Amino acid sequence: MKTPIYVLKLNGPTSGTASAAAPAPDKTLVGTSERNDLNNIPATGNLILYVVGHAVPDGLIDAEGEIVTEASVAKAIREKRNDKPTVIVWDVCYAASFLDAPDCKEWGSQYVHIFACQDYELTWHGSDGTTQFSQELLLAVTALNRGQKTQNEWSWDALEDKLQTQFGTLQIPDVVASKGAPSPRDFQLYDFVSAESS
Repeated sequence: MKTPIYVLKLNGPTSGTASAAAPAPDKTLVGTSERNDLNNIPATGNLILYVVGHAVPDGLIDAEGEIVTEASVAKAIREKRNDKPTVIVWDVCYAASFLDAPDCKEWGSQYVHIFACQDYELTWHGSDGTTQFSQELLLAVTALNRGQKTQNEWSWDALEDKLQTQFGTLQIPDVVASKGAPSPRDFQLYDFVSAESS
């Protein structure tokens, strides 16, 4: 059974002050289901939590145009996941700020963070609404899987290197996995094949 991917997309089209609909990850990466609720994050089993939307340096913007603070997002994730193995893909502007913000430093070793960009950078999406980072992540994982002489060799560091090479100077993705963190194997990423490459 593949590790489920839960898409956390707090904001969407509104008639209020929010400026635009939130971008979305590439469908070949995450499938078709999208969620928008911090309260319904699955609490059991391994999980890839894909956070996408519009962000400001202090948090994420919800559908009403209000800021959901970084600390609130981090607390909700930690409470729901209760230190279960979790990869969190932060596909938002100022992404790396979610690791270093006040009250956000309590992440345990069961969390792996994949940041689309640094805490001072923007991340981009195309005219079709999909994020560039999700497309590059898909390409990176597929390339790492194809490039291995024997199965199950690549590491989180290899993924970070591949993403940074692909982006060049546009933005600097970062992968943070503490000592003792789960490996890509624990999330079936070694078995991942994109729809375009099959």
